[in-house]
Formats: sequence, structure tokens, C-alpha cells
Amino acid sequence: MRILVAGDLHNRKEWFAWLSTQVAQFDLVALPGDLLDIFQPDLPRQRAFVEEWFAAEAEKGTALAWCSGNHDGGRWFTNRIEGPCWTDRLRFPSVVGDLECKEFVSLSGERFLVSCIPHSEAPTESWESAVESLLTQGWQKRQELSWCPWIVLAHNPPVHTAVAATPNDSGGSDHIRLWVERFQPDYLLSGHLHQAPDLGSFRAELGQCLCLNPGYVEEAEMPSHITVDTRTKAVLHHRGTAS
Repeated sequence: MRILVAGDLHNRKEWFAWLSTQVAQFDLVALPGDLLDIFQPDLPRQRAFVEEWFAAEAEKGTALAWCSGNHDGGRWFTNRIEGPCWTDRLRFPSVVGDLECKEFVSLSGERFLVSCIPHSEAPTESWESAVESLLTQGWQKRQELSWCPWIVLAHNPPVHTAVAATPNDSGGSDHIRLWVERFQPDYLLSGHLHQAPDLGSFRAELGQCLCLNPGYVEEAEMPSHITVDTRTKAVLHHRGTAS
């Protein structure tokens, strides 16, 4: 199974276009948060663009996974969980997103699971309970499927790991670290901390879980990304600069 991980797209339309040229080579394209950019104008137009891109890829049957980030204003961002949210329009049969756990089948016939943790700026008991339920469901499904690969997306990486490196070691999430240590998914895909691959690493291990953060290079022609081959165990980091 081959996975493409590209987080922190931040409304870079040329990066979304590049992804569309790559999706056919992968069994899953994972986007761990910050599809939008709150520092750019016209958020409604940004949302409309992302919705159209997801709809076009879903029409092709592209297997996509996404979780909300701090720029996306998802349902759990400020814990306003009632009522409609724009991310509801990113739900398609071939797509898994916030608070969903879905089973997929790779091109080679391998089953795998994907769970997506929504981002919260101010974690509450209701958010913790919802994520606990999500991960418990994923853990149980993995057992039912004879321990198939289990991939979890979370925008903020686990605290005190190389993928959460910052100049003052203040980055990362305590919650995510505790959940990874407890549930032990095979992969934790994150973003958020743009410089982590330079200050620490694009990869780190917590028990049996491989945690990945592709980072962000603003001037790059394509997004920083990571490719994973679960059969060969190859994990390659690409900074997004022109080849």
C-alpha cells in the first residue's frame, strides 16, 4: 500500500493542482489539516475551492483522508459542535474526515483503516470523549480485521517528539501523545509545526507507531510531502522544491 501525506496546504491552489496529478499513484492521499489560510482574504471563496476540489477527486474515486486544522474552523475548532459546518460538505464515499473511521482496500487488495481526529483549540471533555470513542472504534475494527494497518490523522503532532520540534520545545499535543501511546496505531500523520522536519525530524516513533510530519516550505513549487510504502517500509520525505 502506498500513502501520500501532504499537510498544511494553506489555500495554495497550485499545490492542490499538483496533488491531483499524483493521486493515481497512491492508495491513499492524507491531508492532516490546514486546508485553508486564515491570513488570506475571502474565506468563503477558499472553502468553495476546497469543496470543489474534494468533489472532483471523489468523483474519480480518489481515496482521501483529512482532518481539520487550526486554520480550517472545523466543527470542533472552538467546540461549537451544533448546527451546520462547511466541512460537512467534504463527506463522500471515498473520503474519510473529522471523527470518522473508515475501512479502505488498496489497489493490491490490502485492507486498511483510517481514523481522523478533529482539531480543537481548547480541548473539552466532550472533545476528549468524542476522540476516545473514535479511537476505540478504530482499535476494535483493527482487531476484527486481523490487525490490518491503522492510520490516524491529527493536525497537531504528539508533544516531545521530533515531529513536534520547535525552537523552545513548546509544540505538540499532550492529548495526541497519550492517545498514540495508548492505542498504538501503525501511523500518526500530522502537520501544524512547519519547521519540525528541520528542527527535529519528519519522523518519530512512539512505541510501534510511526509519527510523520512533512512540514511546510512556503516558497516551494509543490507541497512538502511524505510517501509511505507499507510493503517495502520505505518512508521518503520531499521538501517540495523543484526537482
